[in-house]
Amino acid sequence: MCAFRKWLLIAVVAISFNGLAQGPTQSQICNDDDYAIFGAVLNKLYGSTKIERMVLLDLTVDLPSNISSASLLPNKLLSFFEEVPQDAQHDFRKRNSSRSKVDGGKIRGPFLCLSLSTEEVKELVGRQDGWGIFHEKYPTAPGIIGFSLPGFNGEHDRAVLYMQISCGQLCGGASLFSFSKDRGKWKVDGTVTILQS
Repeated sequence: MCAFRKWLLIAVVAISFNGLAQGPTQSQICNDDDYAIFGAVLNKLYGSTKIERMVLLDLTVDLPSNISSASLLPNKLLSFFEEVPQDAQHDFRKRNSSRSKVDGGKIRGPFLCLSLSTEEVKELVGRQDGWGIFHEKYPTAPGIIGFSLPGFNGEHDRAVLYMQISCGQLCGGASLFSFSKDRGKWKVDGTVTILQS
């Protein structure tokens, strides 16, 4: 395996299972707007496909180091965050200083959302044939999705979210999304891909 493919494998695995060994450090609960934003992203990405079940991590994921601090942002992320209100950026980093439980059943969409625990994910995909078993068990699922908590501006009409997905040993990605609230509904305004393989 060439050096680049080895690096890519390590990066995808690190993104996919970022912080899985840790539980929530405080008792945070996702609120209705959090679930509405999760649903808006899933509907935007997968709403027109025939997916029966979405598979999610049952805890929010930690932010990668290159977005957890404004001073570490690479250029393509700087231009993305220029469109996100400062107070939403601050709230985004503050809310994601600890992890929260995610109840997939509270996400609305044209598919059933299931939440897998850390132990279930490790047992399922940690084996040599794990991803094959995953895709047999959830044949239409795009992979295992992890969300951060959204960050909101003071008016609660703009937001930012980090999402990651793992779909195999060399399959996965991570993106940031920005949102606005229009007539009471959250819609995706912009996105930037952080990693894709």
